[in-house]
This record gives sequence, structure tokens and C-alpha cells, in this order.
Amino acid sequence: MKAFFKKQNKKFFVITLCIIIVISFIFSTKKQPPKMITHQMHLGDLIQRVTIPGSVAPNKKTVLTAPFRGFIKKLFVDVGDHVHTGDPVISIVQSLKDRIPDEDLHPLRAPFSGKIVQILKTEGESVEAQSAQSDNAALIRIDDLSRLFAEALAPEVDVGKLRIGLTTTMKAPAVLDHTYHGIIRSIFLSAKEQKDWEKARIEFPVGIEIIDFDDKLMPGMSLLIDVITLVKKNVLIIPHDFLLHENDHYTVMMENGSSRNIVIGARNDEGAEVISGLKEHDRIIAPDPLGNEAP
Repeated sequence: MKAFFKKQNKKFFVITLCIIIVISFIFSTKKQPPKMITHQMHLGDLIQRVTIPGSVAPNKKTVLTAPFRGFIKKLFVDVGDHVHTGDPVISIVQSLKDRIPDEDLHPLRAPFSGKIVQILKTEGESVEAQSAQSDNAALIRIDDLSRLFAEALAPEVDVGKLRIGLTTTMKAPAVLDHTYHGIIRSIFLSAKEQKDWEKARIEFPVGIEIIDFDDKLMPGMSLLIDVITLVKKNVLIIPHDFLLHENDHYTVMMENGSSRNIVIGARNDEGAEVISGLKEHDRIIAPDPLGNEAP
């Protein structure tokens, strides 16, 4: 008899345990109400910025080329040398066999004051005339580094936000420990001409003068440029995640579940300025991406 009751108790325990497991599973899989994300409206500064790539360019540059086919007789400069207008730079002769005194060489001279940044040939090397349209015609590059510029390309969606005179900040990957500053000096009124395979990108050249450059910044270095196009101080700002766009107007959900129409103004990547419809300290909720109604 004791064995029978013991067997029945064990069976009852197993059944009870199964019921508990089933009930626990049902409650654990029951759909939970959506979590309500709230936001309290507050005043802040709305900053609109455009980020564009660019590269460092000198005030002006020139590449001296060979006026005729021949050989490099003498180099008067080294890379890094400063030259003044009219200084001799390189001389070319038709034949190295001719013994020509230095005073009769008639060297190519610097057209303006600057720095020798590239020497592409060595003494004794043959060169082609410029008319040959050959890379072999390039000899020496001179840059005027009295001023430096950033040559940038602004996408068509952003060029309308830029204006001559706006200030910029820029970082060079090669000089990470310094932030440079500049002023927009020119904006092209037509897009850069593109090759057939590039025509999907419409970009406008922008010229920016770098006002605090140093010796670490060199022509050709890449830049990442931030242009602050608009600053609105002490305005009511709403994050984009809390905006509903319906039939050409914007609405928000209030914490009590009601809907309210609002008018927005300037926008940036984080949010938008609220012109009317909300006030400071109002509490709003984010719309559920699954379309569930707020509790």
C-alpha cells in the first residue's frame, strides 16, 4: 500500500511540474507592451555643418619643361631650396659632347619666388621637348608657399549651403595633432566636368584659404573639412526620431497619447528647430516603428 501511494505521489509531482512549466512558458511568450521612449523638450544650440574632402594646394605652382629635345647639363638647385624670381634653375643642351662654359648655358629660370618641391630629372639625363606632350618633358616643380589653400569638392546637395566668407575647420590625416582653420574664398558656379563613368557624382569646386598653416602641412596632403553653415542659439530642438511626417506637415505624439501638429525650421543631422506647436518642458514620445499604439 505504501508503495502504491509513493508511486501516486511521484506521478502527481511530475504532472504538477509539467503544468508549472507550461504556464511559465505561456506567460514568458506573452506579447509585452511596447516600451515607451520619452523626451522632454529643451532649448539648445542648433549647428548645421557640411563635411567635404579636400587637398592642400599652394598659392601658385609651375612645372618647368624642356624647350627642346636634349640633355640636362646642370642642376642649380636641390629639393627644398628657396628661389627668387629670375634665379637659374636648370640648363639643357642638345649634346653633352659640346663643351659650353657655364656663362653660356642660358639656364631656365624661376618665374616667381618659391620653393623647389620636385626635381624629376638628374644631370646627364635625356629630356623631350614640351611639344612632344610627353611626361618626359617635366623637369622641376616650383611652388609659391606664401599662402596655402584647400581645394575641395562639395556635393550638389550641399553647395547651396556654402557661402564665400564662411569659416572652416580642417584636419589632415598626416597631422592629427593639429586642427587648421580656413575661410571660403571661391565657389564655382558650375559643376566639375566628369568622365562618363563619374557622371553620377555632381560636385562643385570650392577654394578655401588656410589661415594658420605651418611647415607640417604640405601640398597634396588630404584634408577633411568641416564648414559651419548655420548656428541658431537657444532654440527648441526636437530629435528626428520623435517626428512624424504626414501629408506635408509634421506631428508629434504627446506623453498623454494625443497627437499635435508642429512647424519646424532649420535642421541638422540630429534634430530640427521647433518654430511652433511645442514649448519647453513638454514631454513627447517616440512613434513605435512597428505601428503599435502607445499605452
